[in-house]
Amino acid sequence: MHRSNAILNPRLLAAVAGLGHGQSLFIVDPGFPIPDGPELIDLSLHAGTPSFADVLTTIVAELSVESSVAAGETEEHSPPAYAAMIGAGLAPRIVAHDELKLMAANARTIVRTGDVVPFSNIALIGGVTF
Repeated sequence: MHRSNAILNPRLLAAVAGLGHGQSLFIVDPGFPIPDGPELIDLSLHAGTPSFADVLTTIVAELSVESSVAAGETEEHSPPAYAAMIGAGLAPRIVAHDELKLMAANARTIVRTGDVVPFSNIALIGGVTF
């Protein structure tokens, strides 16, 4: 049976399947500073594509998420991104944007979207699948 929301990108599919308990996968906008170390999967095509919401909902449908973390600025400066988080069933722990950027250095994978709305960023923490 064909699922229209299934992950097609092989690198992204491998990153989601390989995320262990307690490891983090970040979904970020093009302006988010990418630290050395984590694998970067750059999905950005042009401004707005793919959107943060599309990437988030697709990944969350495939990933066991134990928790999530977002910047406090998101709700005010990026209402569509915040609504996508809530709509995906997430209740992110809120931290300062600078703290979120520091946390990214320990991410296993960072997925860059084409969403050009500032603060469209979230850390997904892997859960247990059994």
